[in-house]
Amino acid sequence: MLLTISMIVKNEEKRLRDCLEAIKPILDSIDAELIINDTGSTDSTVSIAKEFTSKVLETKWENDFAHARNKTLERARGKWYMYVDADEIYEDVSDIIKFFQSGEYKNFVCATIIQKNVATKNTNEYQIINTRKLFKRSKDLRWTGKIHENLTGAEYVSKQFTHTKSLKSSLLHYGYYFESEEAKLAKSERNLTSMLEMYKNSPHDARLIIHLGQEYTGLGRNDDAIKYYKLGADLYDKKTNDPYYHACMHRLIYEYYFMKDYETVARLSKEYFDTTSIVYANAPDIKCIETMSLIYLKRNDEAIAAGNKTKEYINLKESGKLNPLILSYVSTNLISIADMDAVMAGLATGNHPK
Repeated sequence: MLLTISMIVKNEEKRLRDCLEAIKPILDSIDAELIINDTGSTDSTVSIAKEFTSKVLETKWENDFAHARNKTLERARGKWYMYVDADEIYEDVSDIIKFFQSGEYKNFVCATIIQKNVATKNTNEYQIINTRKLFKRSKDLRWTGKIHENLTGAEYVSKQFTHTKSLKSSLLHYGYYFESEEAKLAKSERNLTSMLEMYKNSPHDARLIIHLGQEYTGLGRNDDAIKYYKLGADLYDKKTNDPYYHACMHRLIYEYYFMKDYETVARLSKEYFDTTSIVYANAPDIKCIETMSLIYLKRNDEAIAAGNKTKEYINLKESGKLNPLILSYVSTNLISIADMDAVMAGLATGNHPK
């Protein structure tokens, strides 16, 4: 069997059918199975799941996402393993199907897809990350972490940055869409409690540190977010190629921008590009907010230079010449040449952005 698709669910009747209909073409096109682990639904989730697969587990929720996901991994028969969440609706799976039908999967240990994080009712407004969703299965492949769980395994860990395929298939992710601000804050507080407990045992886990910073940002606690992004960046030498360093710096610079500390943005961005030995695909975003910060600071000559560099990075990104691995850890805002041209035109006429 080529592929096992797995899910963990609980009270997901709202979107589950749409989610499963969207991935059904994968199951119909290649040798694949679907395993769904329900952890205590009280709505129609289980009955919907059984319409799509006979492999529906019903297990007790142990307040541990890795534990629940490992239940599906233990039963997997596919050479590869893919996980899907019920709040994800795939827009296109053709590249995933092609990846397996062509045999290209034999050259990689994991693959990313394009994830569009939707936070409003308008599904045309989203941030993008390239998230790892497919993995070559091995005996030691396991989920770890009670929350924001992560896959580990010797072959995967050693080759994840060199043997990753970036697929063009995409999904809309509704995990950051909330009906009310109260619901959003409640989830962040719940997540934060679990992650701080994990951090006590893993203070050098950069991935966990990034998630901690994100939760503090969501709660509006920017100073705490900055504290953790600095801790994450300080785990590495400034010239490191490790994506976690670049992700921490990306988020740190953005945090200062949101706080309107434009002097710090300009300084950190310059230091970042002066010291890094690799340019990742998030470079246009960082250079863009450096440009905006310089405009706010009325340092126009520097802003023009930064704006032109932004456009250079955009062209490199669009031609596939910037390393995309960073996009597994940070969202991008789809900065375009037209956007930057408008900014530069405004700068030339003195019509500064608001």
